[in-house]
Amino acid sequence: MSDQERIDVLKRENIIWVIYILFAIFGTKANNLEVADLYNGNNKNEKKYRTINIIIFIVAVFIYIYFTTLAYKVYQKNKKTTTFMVFVGSFLILIGGILFLIAEMLDSEAMVPDEI
Repeated sequence: MSDQERIDVLKRENIIWVIYILFAIFGTKANNLEVADLYNGNNKNEKKYRTINIIIFIVAVFIYIYFTTLAYKVYQKNKKTTTFMVFVGSFLILIGGILFLIAEMLDSEAMVPDEI
């Protein structure tokens, strides 16, 4: 990867860091809405906090796709074991993100174990 390509990648990663900060803010908002429902013994805010969580996971999946694609391109260029490991790790994170998204869409209780 040339220096200019690396600079371009790092600039895109800076944008992704800002998105992660927004994830933290909106995730906290979703948690607070769910806590309010638990305190009040109702599900008044469930649609709001589930929608926030789903949007976060959808955006995260696109970020994971970006990183997986980038890791694959780097691996294709140099075929090193370490770049292959980064690609596999990125791919597994992508799969995990997709599974979390599906679970959130299908089951509101999927993220909370029964023991808690």
